[in-house]
Amino acid sequence: MKSLIVLSALLALSGVTFAEAGIEEGLAAYQRKDYAKAMEILKPLAENGNAEAQYILAEMYAGGQGVAKDEQEAVKLVLKSAGNGNVKAQDTLAFWAMREFREKGQGVENKAEKIKWITGFAERGDPEAMNMLGMLYSSGNGVPITTIEAEKWYCRAIKKGHPTASRNLGLMMAGTIYNLERVKKVGEKLEAPCSKVE
Repeated sequence: MKSLIVLSALLALSGVTFAEAGIEEGLAAYQRKDYAKAMEILKPLAENGNAEAQYILAEMYAGGQGVAKDEQEAVKLVLKSAGNGNVKAQDTLAFWAMREFREKGQGVENKAEKIKWITGFAERGDPEAMNMLGMLYSSGNGVPITTIEAEKWYCRAIKKGHPTASRNLGLMMAGTIYNLERVKKVGEKLEAPCSKVE
């Protein structure tokens, strides 16, 4: 007990909490594939809302590492981790959402939530997420159809080197809606695509 109090005081003085020390120890156990030890350390942290512990446990459940493979539990943990602010978990949800939009098109459920994850991923600089937002805005899938917003996301993806964003932008530019949204008064100059996108 006395050593626990001393350890607690040392951690407090160093600015490291028990949770931070535990997560580092749990992550180290996970990385050396000591899954039993990782589970022992990380499970209580995850139950107490530690987003990093939740994400590592999700990986363990998804891969059957030290536990029976359980994809439903992995998904629950990723959702909790993302909700608790873990960016890796948020990006995982965005990746899953993009895959679902590619596979199901208009048949995706809970579109608003999934678009929120994709938008966050795009805003953090992912070109695939940027391209996906361009596709969603140009087709009106889960968001109002607006080629101006689609163009913005396609152009950002192009600037990041996305391999098909320029083709997608070109296909959209050939469409009637794109031209109707960009109609100007006679004699007004149209801006070139991507000219105003950062």
